[in-house]
Amino acid sequence: MPALLQAKPHLEAGKVKAIGVTGERRMSTLPNVPTLAEQGLKDEAYRVTGWLAMAAPAGTPKAVVDRIAAEVRTASQQPDVRSRIAAMGFEIKDSSPEAFAAVYKQELPVWERLIKQSGAKLE
Repeated sequence: MPALLQAKPHLEAGKVKAIGVTGERRMSTLPNVPTLAEQGLKDEAYRVTGWLAMAAPAGTPKAVVDRIAAEVRTASQQPDVRSRIAAMGFEIKDSSPEAFAAVYKQELPVWERLIKQSGAKLE
């Protein structure tokens, strides 16, 4: 599914129908749309989801990374930020740089395989 922000007006207008979402569980913004896994599609590509994250250059001191993470966590709790993130189809997870790095490392081979299969190239 394209980003929910772009798709939702078309869904609401009945111009397109959502047949499934990726991920392990249904999206809170589309609770009646089943996951593709619920529908029997078991490939790991159907289990990964999009995410929003911040990055810092390799070698950034841990204290700086931790401070940025704390500030982002604080900002993400603001009602207007939460509603904008939800409107894009994302859910805020209280995470850490280490937890995100683990998810990224786990999902990287899936994304690499999908890119290779697609034949996409940087130009």
